[in-house]
Amino acid sequence: MRRSFFSTGNLIDQLLYMQESALIEAVSQGIPESWTWQAGLRRPNEPNVFCCGVLIGSSWVLTAGNCVYAMKDFVPTPLIEVIIGEKDLRNKDGVASNVTEVFLHNKYDPDTQDYDFALLRLADPVEQGPLMYIRPIKLPPEQLDFESGTVCFVSGYRAPKPGNNSFTKLITVQVPIASDYACKKAYQDRTITARMFCAGFEEGNAVACQGDGGGPLVCKDGNNWYLKGLVSWGRGCAVPGSYGVYADIKKAMKWIEKITGLSGDEPEH
Repeated sequence: MRRSFFSTGNLIDQLLYMQESALIEAVSQGIPESWTWQAGLRRPNEPNVFCCGVLIGSSWVLTAGNCVYAMKDFVPTPLIEVIIGEKDLRNKDGVASNVTEVFLHNKYDPDTQDYDFALLRLADPVEQGPLMYIRPIKLPPEQLDFESGTVCFVSGYRAPKPGNNSFTKLITVQVPIASDYACKKAYQDRTITARMFCAGFEEGNAVACQGDGGGPLVCKDGNNWYLKGLVSWGRGCAVPGSYGVYADIKKAMKWIEKITGLSGDEPEH
C-alpha cells in the first residue's frame, strides 16, 4: 500500500516517501531501470548466469523447466544462487539467495519443451519495504489476456553476440506478440503446443537470445505490469523468418498456485 505523507518535518519520512513514489512512477512509465523482478540463475562462485527467472513472490522465482531439467535428480537440492534486481552483474548491488527446493513441472517434455516451467523456493525471502526497491511481478488474473499485436518487453542478461559467454548487463527489448498462425507457420518443423506462444518480428530483428532463457516477458495493462511468458526456445538469435517461443504463464497458473499459494491477484508482499 502506498504510504500517506504528512508534513511532519521528519526528513527520513520525506525521503522514504520520495523514494517509494519514484519507484511507483518508474514502474508505471515502464522505465527499464524498474525491472525489479528480474532474476539471474548462476552456480555459486561463478560470475555468469546460466539462465534467467522472475520473482513472483517473496520466496519464489519462476523460470523455464529446461534451465533446471538436468538437475532434477540431484539430491540434495542442486546449488543454485539466484540474483534478483541486478542491472549489471559486475556491480553486485542486487539481492542474492540460494535455492532450497526446485519444482520442475511434472509434465515438462525435454523433447518438445512443452510445459516449460519450474519454480525455485528461495532460502532467504526478499524483504519488502520503502527502501527495498525489488518488487515481484504480478501474475495474470483469469480475465486478463494479451492478444497478438500487443507490444511487450522481454529481458535477460544476454550475451552481446551469439556464442559470447560473457553476460553482464540486463537488456530489455520490445517485442510484439505474434498470432498463433504466424507462430506455427514459422515453426512448421516443430510442435507449437497450447502452452506456447511466439513474440518478436518475422524479420528477426529483436528476439530473446543466449542468456535470456527462463527470463520474463511482461506486458502492461493500465498502470500494472503482468507476467505473460517465459523465454523457452527459438531458432538461433534474431534469425529471419523466426520468432522467440515462450511458455504461456496463464496455462500454468493452477500448478503455480498449488505449489506456492500465489494467484493472479496481488503478488505476495
